[in-house]
Amino acid sequence: MHTQEQVPSFYKIVSLPSSTSSSFQNYTTSEAFCRNIGLVSIEEQRKIESTRVAVAGCGGAGAGYASTLARCGIGSFHLADHDTYELVNFNRQQTATIHTVGRNKAIATGEVVLSINPHAHVKAFDQGIDEKSIDDFLEGVHVVMDAIDLFAPRTRRLLYQHAYKKGIPVFTAGPIGWSCAWEIFLPTGPSFDEFCGFTDDMNDEELIIRHIVSTAPGGTHLKYMKPKSIDFSNHAAPSLGSTCTMLHGMLSNEVLIYITKRREVKGVPYYFQFDSLTLQFKQGYLRWGNANPIQRIKIWYVKRLLEKGKKEREAEKKALELQQTK
Repeated sequence: MHTQEQVPSFYKIVSLPSSTSSSFQNYTTSEAFCRNIGLVSIEEQRKIESTRVAVAGCGGAGAGYASTLARCGIGSFHLADHDTYELVNFNRQQTATIHTVGRNKAIATGEVVLSINPHAHVKAFDQGIDEKSIDDFLEGVHVVMDAIDLFAPRTRRLLYQHAYKKGIPVFTAGPIGWSCAWEIFLPTGPSFDEFCGFTDDMNDEELIIRHIVSTAPGGTHLKYMKPKSIDFSNHAAPSLGSTCTMLHGMLSNEVLIYITKRREVKGVPYYFQFDSLTLQFKQGYLRWGNANPIQRIKIWYVKRLLEKGKKEREAEKKALELQQTK
């Protein structure tokens, strides 16, 4: 007698407690999202509800994408994050509260989605994504939203490579200083690796720098960002919750426009950046991506700034240690 081989499951189906579900017996999506009508048609709303969105990362960007799109009426989500919420997340991550500390981010975000739309279908990939789970994560997905941690460049490359092969568009944005920078990678345009100029022999720091420079060619943030605030060794960079909220609206609207075909969305090499501090909006066409001669200069310049910032941090640390010994 042959025993059937156990197929590994990379996700959990998220559901609300039965006590909570019973309080939504009169819930209907037609009433919950009726105020969308007028800005979108009834037929467009149906398209939105039948769309499946994969959100990779449920932190400062991803949790907000999920809850924002849930309020727009998206009916199906794949959410991925291996991490748990902690106090340091409170300044910018919407699902980070005293009630979710220590809980998995994907599962907690999935519960928020269901509290907005209990009829939604939510799969939580609570171990994150890797070579084994990526195909399940992208199965049946219409749109991918990249909200992977800045300091996980190899996971990000994995996501884009598989999405590109499957013909799935990837929407991405970054809270850079007081600015929101966003780009869209369409199956008909350059791949993520091509646009950023990645090669397999690059180390993590090189991949991250190239990603940052390719995300915000407008550079509105360079006037005020302090290089010493970006710490590669401790995987730390500053971000504001208010700026993350800008990302949620900007990128979610781009997703809705893509779904409803209200206009043609502009994929890379087009880029966009709005800075609320400098009141600048920059958009452009970055021919050849990071292979552009100006981008190469920017990469060199950013490396110098970050090296300078590292030395400043080390000097401040030594000065503090010296002061404490006196």
